[in-house]
Amino acid sequence: MDKELIEKWKNNRIPNSFLTYDELTEMKSFGECNFQWRSHSEPRDWNDTCQLIPNDNHVYRLRPDYQPPKPEPKIVKYEITKMEYGLMYVPMVSCQDFVETALRRPSFLYYEKGNGNKIGIENIATEIRNGGKVYACFIKDNNE
Repeated sequence: MDKELIEKWKNNRIPNSFLTYDELTEMKSFGECNFQWRSHSEPRDWNDTCQLIPNDNHVYRLRPDYQPPKPEPKIVKYEITKMEYGLMYVPMVSCQDFVETALRRPSFLYYEKGNGNKIGIENIATEIRNGGKVYACFIKDNNE
């Protein structure tokens, strides 16, 4: 959602009965529980609501404290393999790193088994020895 659209609905003073179908659909895209209403005929305090009624004379506005949801971070996974010097993952071509050093990287999130379940560092070697796959998971960083 862009800032202009958010500001438009935070400052709305038009009763729902005068809004177009497209405008009502646009409002609903914010989530109905993010709005407040008040009577058009007797403007008083704003009331919280979780229901936008299309053809009434109430005025609905986006809550003043509304913030758009933050985008989900992109996660990148590197398979952990057993190498000559220990368990390693390869974050870049011709670069490898020990599993333990992943914990010190700011973008590190967790270790994950091949089935999507999280796994503790102390269980990685056993999982790989038993034929399972394990990944070091990081928030995607353009510098990596």
